[in-house]
Amino acid sequence: MKHLLEKLQALVPYVAIDKIIGIDVGSHIVVLKNVTITDRSMDRQSIGQHLPHSALMDGHIQSGLLYVIHDNHLDARRFQLGQVTAFSSSQPVFPGDQLRIETYVTDTTEDEVQYESTGYVDGVVCSHMRFSVRCSNAATSGTFIHPTASVHASVILGQGVHIGPYCIVNEGVQIGDGTHLRAHVMVDKWCQIGKNNHLEYGAVVGSPPQDIKYHGEFSYVIMGDNNQIREYVTINRATGPQEATRIGSNNMLLTNTHIGHNCT
Repeated sequence: MKHLLEKLQALVPYVAIDKIIGIDVGSHIVVLKNVTITDRSMDRQSIGQHLPHSALMDGHIQSGLLYVIHDNHLDARRFQLGQVTAFSSSQPVFPGDQLRIETYVTDTTEDEVQYESTGYVDGVVCSHMRFSVRCSNAATSGTFIHPTASVHASVILGQGVHIGPYCIVNEGVQIGDGTHLRAHVMVDKWCQIGKNNHLEYGAVVGSPPQDIKYHGEFSYVIMGDNNQIREYVTINRATGPQEATRIGSNNMLLTNTHIGHNCT
């Protein structure tokens, strides 16, 4: 089962699972997570802290990802979190605990697997989650959305778009073919981004203008093609209804550059 954990590394920023106990195809998967003070989700300055709910959820989600990786044998398919319909935590999990996660398949379609997942410590239930994992055919759609990213349902993505870990893409955004959002990138409302752009770590595109005359009207950032938007660049959308801040094509904006509202 170790090879499945290695495959999981390509889908998530860090692997939260330490061991796969067993997989029954068509039924369930059982995994273990050993909670330690050195776990990356723990605040090492806080003595006695329990595992955050986000880290518990990561364990449940990754068990579902491992199930579909095994079941599909990595046959040119991509996997990502579909939706979380329920999560509860009934007792805290502390360093030194061994978390056992049992994840059962409740429904399957061609493109989605739904799960009911329960976490146990020493046989006592500590967490419960219902969620789904979506599968897409990488041969027909090269678009990839990392499981930790947040992409609004109204967003339009071209072919080969890559949305990396912890990115946020808000409503009304359009992103053209081949554009990559590296990690922790935010693209705010109504932006239009062209083809083959690269937005690096921490860039923010389309945030509201720093202008007291702005009152929430529809305005835009419109970006062309083949731009390099480096780390921590900020580009504000325009002031004025239907106005735009415009970035052309073939530009490189260096680290910490700020492009203000209504600029061209």
